[in-house]
Amino acid sequence: GRQSKNIRIKNCRLDNGRRQGISITSADSVFIKDCTISNVSGTNPQYGIDIEPNKNCSVHYVLIENVNVVNCEGGIRATVPNAGVGNASIGTVVIRNCQVSAQSRYPIHLNRCVTGTVKGCTIDATNDRPSLYANYVNNLKVSNNTLNVDVKLFSSIKNKLKDWVGKGSYSVIRVVHGSDKGVRDNKINKR
Repeated sequence: GRQSKNIRIKNCRLDNGRRQGISITSADSVFIKDCTISNVSGTNPQYGIDIEPNKNCSVHYVLIENVNVVNCEGGIRATVPNAGVGNASIGTVVIRNCQVSAQSRYPIHLNRCVTGTVKGCTIDATNDRPSLYANYVNNLKVSNNTLNVDVKLFSSIKNKLKDWVGKGSYSVIRVVHGSDKGVRDNKINKR
Protein backbone atom coordinates (compact mmCIF):
# COMPACT_ATOMS: atom_id res chain seq x y z
CA GLY A 1 0.00 0.00 0.00
CA ARG A 2 0.91 3.68 0.30
CA GLN A 3 4.56 4.66 0.71
CA SER A 4 5.82 1.05 0.85
CA LYS A 5 9.50 0.80 -0.11
CA ASN A 6 12.05 -1.97 -0.49
CA ILE A 7 9.59 -4.81 0.02
CA ARG A 8 10.95 -8.35 -0.23
CA ILE A 9 8.71 -11.39 -0.55
CA LYS A 10 10.83 -14.53 -0.71
CA ASN A 11 10.42 -18.32 -0.44
CA CYS A 12 6.64 -18.20 0.02
CA ARG A 13 3.99 -20.74 -0.88
CA LEU A 14 0.66 -18.99 -1.43
CA ASP A 15 -2.22 -21.36 -2.14
CA ASN A 16 -5.97 -21.09 -2.63
CA GLY A 17 -6.38 -17.31 -2.79
CA ARG A 18 -9.87 -16.11 -3.64
CA ARG A 19 -8.97 -12.79 -5.28
CA GLN A 20 -5.16 -12.64 -5.80
CA GLY A 21 -2.01 -14.26 -4.53
CA ILE A 22 -0.13 -10.94 -4.16
CA SER A 23 -1.51 -7.42 -4.77
CA ILE A 24 0.72 -4.38 -5.22
CA THR A 25 -1.19 -1.10 -5.14
CA SER A 26 1.40 1.56 -4.22
CA ALA A 27 5.11 0.86 -3.78
CA ASP A 28 8.68 1.51 -4.83
CA SER A 29 11.15 -1.38 -5.18
CA VAL A 30 9.24 -4.63 -4.66
CA PHE A 31 11.16 -7.88 -5.01
CA ILE A 32 9.26 -11.18 -5.28
CA LYS A 33 11.59 -14.17 -5.50
CA ASP A 34 11.50 -17.98 -5.23
CA CYS A 35 7.75 -18.21 -4.54
CA THR A 36 4.98 -20.55 -5.66
CA ILE A 37 1.49 -19.13 -6.10
CA SER A 38 -1.31 -21.58 -6.89
CA ASN A 39 -5.06 -22.07 -7.10
CA VAL A 40 -6.21 -18.43 -7.16
CA SER A 41 -9.87 -18.38 -8.15
CA GLY A 42 -13.20 -16.95 -7.00
CA THR A 43 -13.37 -13.14 -7.19
CA ASN A 44 -11.94 -10.97 -10.00
CA PRO A 45 -9.26 -10.33 -11.04
CA GLN A 46 -8.02 -13.79 -9.87
CA TYR A 47 -4.32 -13.35 -10.76
CA GLY A 48 -1.34 -14.93 -9.01
CA ILE A 49 0.31 -11.49 -8.90
CA ASP A 50 -1.69 -8.31 -9.56
CA ILE A 51 0.18 -5.00 -9.86
CA GLU A 52 -2.65 -2.48 -9.96
CA PRO A 53 -2.12 0.98 -8.45
CA ASN A 54 -4.98 2.68 -6.66
CA LYS A 55 -6.20 6.15 -7.60
CA ASN A 56 -3.37 8.73 -7.33
CA CYS A 57 -0.86 5.98 -6.50
CA SER A 58 2.11 4.54 -8.34
CA VAL A 59 4.20 1.42 -8.48
CA HIS A 60 7.74 2.37 -9.46
CA TYR A 61 9.77 -0.85 -9.72
CA VAL A 62 8.86 -4.53 -9.37
CA LEU A 63 11.17 -7.52 -9.92
CA ILE A 64 9.50 -10.94 -10.08
CA GLU A 65 12.14 -13.68 -10.25
CA ASN A 66 12.04 -17.50 -10.07
CA VAL A 67 8.33 -17.49 -9.28
CA ASN A 68 5.93 -20.29 -10.25
CA VAL A 69 2.32 -19.30 -10.89
CA VAL A 70 0.21 -22.42 -11.45
CA ASN A 71 -3.48 -23.31 -11.62
CA CYS A 72 -4.64 -19.71 -11.14
CA GLU A 73 -7.27 -18.09 -13.35
CA GLY A 74 -4.65 -15.51 -14.41
CA GLY A 75 -0.87 -15.47 -14.11
CA ILE A 76 0.93 -12.13 -13.62
CA ARG A 77 -0.74 -8.82 -14.41
CA ALA A 78 0.45 -5.21 -14.28
CA THR A 79 -2.30 -2.78 -15.22
CA VAL A 80 -3.33 0.80 -14.69
CA PRO A 81 -7.11 0.65 -14.39
CA ASN A 82 -9.38 2.87 -16.44
CA ALA A 83 -6.55 4.40 -18.48
CA GLY A 84 -4.74 6.04 -15.56
CA VAL A 85 -7.67 7.24 -13.51
CA GLY A 86 -6.54 9.65 -10.83
CA ASN A 87 -2.93 9.74 -12.05
CA ALA A 88 -2.20 6.09 -11.25
CA SER A 89 0.99 4.82 -12.89
CA ILE A 90 3.35 1.86 -13.24
CA GLY A 91 7.07 2.36 -13.91
CA THR A 92 9.20 -0.75 -14.48
CA VAL A 93 8.08 -4.38 -14.18
CA VAL A 94 10.67 -7.14 -14.70
CA ILE A 95 9.54 -10.77 -14.87
CA ARG A 96 12.55 -13.09 -15.04
CA ASN A 97 13.04 -16.88 -14.97
CA CYS A 98 9.45 -17.61 -13.97
CA GLN A 99 7.01 -20.41 -14.83
CA VAL A 100 3.57 -19.00 -15.52
CA SER A 101 0.27 -20.49 -16.63
CA ALA A 102 -3.34 -19.37 -16.54
CA GLN A 103 -6.68 -21.15 -16.62
CA SER A 104 -8.95 -18.51 -18.18
CA ARG A 105 -7.12 -15.17 -18.24
CA TYR A 106 -3.73 -14.09 -19.63
CA PRO A 107 -0.62 -15.86 -18.33
CA ILE A 108 1.20 -12.47 -18.52
CA HIS A 109 -0.61 -9.16 -19.09
CA LEU A 110 1.22 -5.82 -19.12
CA ASN A 111 -0.96 -2.72 -19.56
CA ARG A 112 0.23 0.89 -19.40
CA CYS A 113 3.70 0.32 -17.94
CA VAL A 114 6.63 2.57 -18.76
CA THR A 115 8.96 -0.46 -19.05
CA GLY A 116 8.04 -4.14 -19.21
CA THR A 117 10.63 -6.93 -19.39
CA VAL A 118 9.84 -10.65 -19.63
CA LYS A 119 12.98 -12.77 -19.93
CA GLY A 120 13.84 -16.46 -19.58
CA CYS A 121 10.32 -17.51 -18.59
CA THR A 122 8.32 -20.62 -19.42
CA ILE A 123 4.76 -19.62 -20.24
CA ASP A 124 1.99 -22.18 -20.73
CA ALA A 125 -0.96 -21.14 -22.88
CA THR A 126 -3.99 -22.87 -21.40
CA ASN A 127 -6.79 -20.94 -23.07
CA ASP A 128 -7.57 -19.08 -26.31
CA ARG A 129 -5.76 -15.95 -25.15
CA PRO A 130 -2.23 -14.89 -26.09
CA SER A 131 0.51 -16.18 -23.77
CA LEU A 132 1.68 -12.60 -23.31
CA TYR A 133 -0.38 -9.47 -23.95
CA ALA A 134 1.27 -6.04 -23.83
CA ASN A 135 -0.81 -2.91 -24.31
CA TYR A 136 0.56 0.66 -24.10
CA VAL A 137 3.99 -0.45 -22.85
CA ASN A 138 6.50 2.22 -23.88
CA ASN A 139 9.64 0.11 -23.56
CA LEU A 140 8.91 -3.60 -24.06
CA LYS A 141 11.54 -6.35 -23.94
CA VAL A 142 10.39 -9.96 -24.35
CA SER A 143 13.25 -12.38 -24.97
CA ASN A 144 14.51 -15.91 -24.44
CA ASN A 145 11.14 -17.23 -23.27
CA THR A 146 9.63 -20.64 -23.99
CA LEU A 147 5.93 -20.54 -24.87
CA ASN A 148 4.22 -23.93 -24.53
CA VAL A 149 1.01 -24.14 -26.53
CA ASP A 150 -1.39 -27.09 -26.36
CA VAL A 151 -1.53 -28.98 -29.70
CA LYS A 152 -5.28 -28.34 -30.15
CA LEU A 153 -4.86 -24.69 -29.25
CA PHE A 154 -1.79 -24.49 -31.50
CA SER A 155 -3.84 -25.64 -34.51
CA SER A 156 -6.67 -23.26 -33.64
CA ILE A 157 -4.33 -20.29 -33.25
CA LYS A 158 -2.26 -21.12 -36.32
CA ASN A 159 -5.35 -20.93 -38.54
CA LYS A 160 -6.30 -17.49 -37.20
CA LEU A 161 -3.06 -15.54 -37.18
CA LYS A 162 -0.65 -14.11 -39.68
CA ASP A 163 2.33 -13.86 -37.33
CA TRP A 164 3.23 -15.32 -33.92
CA VAL A 165 3.89 -11.79 -32.70
CA GLY A 166 1.44 -9.09 -33.66
CA LYS A 167 -1.69 -7.12 -32.91
CA GLY A 168 -4.12 -9.93 -33.68
CA SER A 169 -6.25 -11.43 -30.92
CA TYR A 170 -4.81 -14.87 -31.58
CA SER A 171 -1.14 -13.93 -31.75
CA VAL A 172 0.85 -15.95 -29.22
CA ILE A 173 2.52 -12.68 -28.17
CA ARG A 174 0.16 -9.74 -28.69
CA VAL A 175 1.56 -6.20 -28.68
CA VAL A 176 -0.92 -3.35 -29.11
CA HIS A 177 -0.25 0.42 -28.98
CA GLY A 178 3.49 -0.10 -28.71
CA SER A 179 6.47 -1.48 -30.56
CA ASP A 180 7.24 -5.19 -30.84
CA LYS A 181 10.91 -4.48 -31.76
CA GLY A 182 12.03 -5.71 -28.32
CA VAL A 183 10.34 -9.09 -28.85
CA ARG A 184 12.99 -11.60 -29.97
CA ASP A 185 14.54 -15.03 -29.50
CA ASN A 186 11.42 -16.66 -28.03
CA LYS A 187 10.65 -20.33 -28.65
CA ILE A 188 7.17 -21.75 -29.25
CA ASN A 189 6.58 -25.44 -28.42
CA LYS A 190 3.58 -27.60 -29.23
CA ARG A 191 2.78 -30.00 -26.39
